[in-house]
Amino acid sequence: MLSYDVLYGRGYKHSSNDYCLFYKKTSTLVVFPRVYVDAIVLTWDDIVEMQALKSHLDQAFKLKDFGEAHYFLGRKILRAPDLILI
Repeated sequence: MLSYDVLYGRGYKHSSNDYCLFYKKTSTLVVFPRVYVDAIVLTWDDIVEMQALKSHLDQAFKLKDFGEAHYFLGRKILRAPDLILI
């Protein structure tokens, strides 16, 4: 099974601007998984949905969670309390 099929199965949609970017948006949450070959970066505002998605993906693919990203695709990721800079 391909990763996008697994994401579609949980109600995620493709971004019309970026084939690797998916999204799920409701009145209570926004989650953005970005899939690139064998790496997935999750951005969210709902921790419950994020944990449910990670569990769902782990059942399909056996994930390895590396925690917070510091670099992705050669880009440095900096965090402040109210923003993320790439």
